[in-house]
Amino acid sequence: MQGEPLGSAPEKDLRAYIATVRHHKWEIGAITLLTVLATLIFTTRQTPVYSSEARVLVRPAVPGTTSAVSVETIDMPTERGISESSVVADLVKRSLSLSESTDSLLGNLSVDIEPETFFLVMHYSDPDPARAQRIAQGFADAYLDNRRTAAEDEIQSQKDALNEQKREYEQTAARLQQQIRGARPTQSVTSQADERTFTLLRIGSIEQQLLGLQTSPEWVGSVFQPADLPTSPSSPSYPRNLALAAIIGLAMGSGIAFLREHLNEGLRGSGDLEDQVQAPVLAAIPHLMSWRRRDRTQLTALESPKGPIAEAYRTLRTNLQFVARDGDFRILSVTSPTLGEGKTTTVANLAATLAQVDKRVIAVSCDLRKPRLHRFFDLSNDVGVSTILAGKTTLAEASQAPAGIDTLRVLASGPIPSNPAEMLGSDEMDRFIEDLRQFADFVVIDTPPVLAVADALIVGPKSDGVIVIADAHATSRGAAAHTREQLEQVGVNIVGCVFNNFDPTQAKYYPYDNRYYYSSYAYQDKEYIQGPQPPGNGHKDSKAAEEIWG
Repeated sequence: MQGEPLGSAPEKDLRAYIATVRHHKWEIGAITLLTVLATLIFTTRQTPVYSSEARVLVRPAVPGTTSAVSVETIDMPTERGISESSVVADLVKRSLSLSESTDSLLGNLSVDIEPETFFLVMHYSDPDPARAQRIAQGFADAYLDNRRTAAEDEIQSQKDALNEQKREYEQTAARLQQQIRGARPTQSVTSQADERTFTLLRIGSIEQQLLGLQTSPEWVGSVFQPADLPTSPSSPSYPRNLALAAIIGLAMGSGIAFLREHLNEGLRGSGDLEDQVQAPVLAAIPHLMSWRRRDRTQLTALESPKGPIAEAYRTLRTNLQFVARDGDFRILSVTSPTLGEGKTTTVANLAATLAQVDKRVIAVSCDLRKPRLHRFFDLSNDVGVSTILAGKTTLAEASQAPAGIDTLRVLASGPIPSNPAEMLGSDEMDRFIEDLRQFADFVVIDTPPVLAVADALIVGPKSDGVIVIADAHATSRGAAAHTREQLEQVGVNIVGCVFNNFDPTQAKYYPYDNRYYYSSYAYQDKEYIQGPQPPGNGHKDSKAAEEIWG
């Protein structure tokens, strides 16, 4: 088996994702719209909050240091932590006479650091714009006051240490001066003089350091940009909130759509049916919008010959003729996974469509439990398959000719027997099938659902091929796959499947995958159009054939 082209699986997955979004687009749109509306209502009910901003330039708290310092000179994260501390918040409370708690003040404060600079940007938010400005300025001033106080304490500590050293050196210089004055003229005082000179130099150096430790408010920093009076609220932000709501709504809607698609066991288009049955979709039968009553039989191929449904059955006929062109393919069984998926409707319309191209077609109802085929042609169910297998009547006697179709014969099921499975599996059934093969170009057999009873698994191997009918809205993927497994276990040749009750409006969501679809325009040679030839005059029972076909 030839493998799929490289990259085809991801492309198929992408198409499936796009199809899911397109299929659930109204649901996704509704969820997104509801999310945006809820956010809009919530936003309109929020109290407007104003934010004021103050920028503080931080300088090294070392007297005499120039402003041309490197970024590493000041630990800005530490300074930000100090500005957001409860110590500074307490200063703000005292200076502005505020009644809020420290935690409340800090909860409305945010401090940022401008990268590669010594700027602290302080933001304070409050419903009152003037109050937001006042407290933002208060934090900037309080931070500088706290830093200035810490710097003054540090400088005072250094001054005290230097003054202590200066007193000690002054005492030493006075002692040396006394020693020099009290020495006799014959004594050398060079060493005392040198030591006194060195001590005086040390005293001068300390005095210079004390002069350099003079305090100045600008040493610790300044308010570079005072707090502004905000004119528009910083929150709620309508554009931001609505944009986030739209994103969240789209994510939620898409997530719900994909979750529903994952949990949904229904078929996702004809391509999904092909994957489950592993057989080509021979036709997609559109949904008949005017057919409201499920219990009503309708031979659409004849009643509306120019409609899309009749065209779909003609496509099914063409594809079956293509399958039959290479061999003796006359006996065709039609089944479905479960009840109500349109198998009997397909048998009736397919048989009528085949007969329209001068094929001798026999439609046989082997559904001996709930027969419906005879209703499509307004025929009697008094005799049929059950009476033939019971030996009570012959094939020619049980054959019924529906009105208006000369090359079609219908074999009803007959009276419902007590042992349908045993009757279908009997030797009489084998002989019955062989007789049908001799009298018709195509024999279309209606069989019960595979997953309901075993009848289809009995008749299927006696046929040349089986068509599986699946309802686009009722058949689950698991049922389709299980039907294939059951048929394969008994050696049935699944020639294809029919995607029934298909909604054409869904085609744009689940595109029709025609990898195996036989186009009715692809083969136009004479042999393909004609298909198998009817039995000749040399048939072993030409009299019976004449009785059937007249």
